[in-house]
Amino acid sequence: MYHVSDVLKHHYCPKLFWHLQHNASRPRQKFIQMNTSLSEVLVRKIDVQNPLIGQRAMPAEVCVNALRTGQPVINGRYEHDRLRIKVPLIIPTPEGLDILFTSMANSAKIEDQHYLAMHLWVLRGLGFDILRVRSMTFDGSVIRTEDFNPDDSFVVRYTFTKANGKPGGNITEVLLKYPLELKETLDAMDELMTLPERQMSIRECPLLNRCEYFEACFKTQYELGDRSIFYLTQSSAKRQLIDEGLRTLDQIPLDRLDGSAVQYAQIMADRQGGVFADKFILRHWLSLLQSPVIFMDFEWDTYGIPPYVGMKPLDVLCFQYSLHVLRGEELAHFEFLESGDCRLRFIESLLSNIPSEGSILCYNAFGAEALRLNELGRQFPQYQEALEGVVARMVDLAQLFTDGVVYLSSMRGAYSLKSVIQAIDPSLNYDQLSISHGLEAVSHYRNLANLDDEADVRDALLKYCKMDTLAMVEVLAWLKSLVKEDSHA
Repeated sequence: MYHVSDVLKHHYCPKLFWHLQHNASRPRQKFIQMNTSLSEVLVRKIDVQNPLIGQRAMPAEVCVNALRTGQPVINGRYEHDRLRIKVPLIIPTPEGLDILFTSMANSAKIEDQHYLAMHLWVLRGLGFDILRVRSMTFDGSVIRTEDFNPDDSFVVRYTFTKANGKPGGNITEVLLKYPLELKETLDAMDELMTLPERQMSIRECPLLNRCEYFEACFKTQYELGDRSIFYLTQSSAKRQLIDEGLRTLDQIPLDRLDGSAVQYAQIMADRQGGVFADKFILRHWLSLLQSPVIFMDFEWDTYGIPPYVGMKPLDVLCFQYSLHVLRGEELAHFEFLESGDCRLRFIESLLSNIPSEGSILCYNAFGAEALRLNELGRQFPQYQEALEGVVARMVDLAQLFTDGVVYLSSMRGAYSLKSVIQAIDPSLNYDQLSISHGLEAVSHYRNLANLDDEADVRDALLKYCKMDTLAMVEVLAWLKSLVKEDSHA
């Protein structure tokens, strides 16, 4: 028996499906924190009477029989032709099923139509007619007040929304017209499961090196060192170049590149011993930094239902920061970590520890820390001007790498801070920490108040966040050394 998620994985990449079926997958950590189940909210908003509550071990026939006798079913499980689904709420009517899905988003996204259509395929395969399909999502326009009802965070949608924000059509009409036949796919999945290993050609790989199983799939077929063509980024011709037998970056004719600065940096790093820097641009960038240089990093949690006044659904709460302040050769460190509604204390602590002058370096500054500060400014208008002043001084350290000003071959086409610092200084290894990535930090934070070893967890969280700003300190020192070496030449 397969689940809808299995079909999606197979559709995306058969080998990924095979790997996940044959290897124990890591437990998935929830990105959005919820303090109530969506199905409970849905029942209250729809006012369902005398429903059957589906249970994990409940036979699918029980849910089917309930629908056929006119009883609504919450979290029911249904099976048809090897595919098993779970639906938040189905209300049977004489005209057909009234189906309600839930979504952890602010809209019913048109991109979900394939996922939802598979659920209808099962229900129709069981002989049910479909009357209506709706989706309950978060309502991003709601702001929590003192007399807030958590159920007000949600709204039932009848219409899909496109990626550009425009209407994507009535959900029921779109899904009933959606062309879908899964028998051939399920047959292929059955056949694949009988194989001891599924061999795969590079043509079938959807994202080439952007998969955790990429090396496992192709390490015996190709040399996957730093110079591999597979790590070439932003290339529309990469598959064709590979088909032609090119395997390393130095084999690529320059006239076959797309001409992006990032590609140029990769090719030049490969030809210059593994490191490329446009030193003219780098020197200018460094000259614009004002002393003291401040390195800043936040950790935050995302809440579905806004937990505190002034927050919206899917807003985040910053619970931790790390600051390193570099004055000449002197390096100072400041940090913050609290639970509960620590927003005001976070703001006040941050503003008290950030020097009134100097450049503030963040990694992916305007896709992360700047957004958080702007949100806090909206929630606490008395600090909005001061927080906007912090944002105005921010400099994105990541941009040097993502724009192709600097590149190391050992980055292998990856541009995260972890990838960059590992390429520069492998001794600064996040894997040596008991908390090694952001979602893991969030998971520990959520349980912080309930743990017997709270002191140890707090220490681990502080070390993780401190590693991020310390890594930026080391990256800046390395960038300065590139220019310094050039000036001494």
